[in-house]
Amino acid sequence: MRKIIGILFLGSLLFSSCQYFDKQVPSKEQLLNEQLKSINWKVVDEFPSVANCDSIADKTQKQQCFFEFLTQLIQQKLSADTLSVLYPTLDTI
Repeated sequence: MRKIIGILFLGSLLFSSCQYFDKQVPSKEQLLNEQLKSINWKVVDEFPSVANCDSIADKTQKQQCFFEFLTQLIQQKLSADTLSVLYPTLDTI
């Protein structure tokens, strides 16, 4: 009797599907969408920074330092206009 029960048990395991053991792996797109939904796009956690501003701890002062650095850099690049350097005496080109 035990042999019959054992054979039936092993037979049922043999003919049953393995879907109970199969794990469903989410797709990359699904994981990406879940991650994007969890991000609060209205709040910036950290503004970009440069080496001069890294030592500042306050968030608003660090942001202000970065904006001032960019402003100075843009003004430097604009003041070094190549046309005015190459042709300082010409009025029109």
